[in-house]
Amino acid sequence: MHEETVRDVVSWRRAQLARSGFSLPLASGLARDGRYDLHALLELGRTAAVDELEQRMEVVAAVPCETRCERKREARPGKLRTAP
Repeated sequence: MHEETVRDVVSWRRAQLARSGFSLPLASGLARDGRYDLHALLELGRTAAVDELEQRMEVVAAVPCETRCERKREARPGKLRTAP
C-alpha cells in the first residue's frame, strides 16, 4: 500500500473508533495496529462500556509482552512446542 493510502486508512479507522466512544489516544493506537479487527472493536464499543474496556486494555498494555507470554506458558504447560 502507498504511504498516503495507509495514512488515509489509519485516519478513517481512528475516526470510526473515536465516534464509537474510544478515547482519541486509544483510538489512534488501535487504528495503527492492523492486528485488531475494526468491526469487532466497534461491536465491543456498542455492546460494552468503553471506559471499562479501555481500562482493561491499559492494564494489559502496561504488562510487558514477555511477562504475558510467560504467564500463558505457565497456564498451559506442554501446549507450546520447542524447536528441535
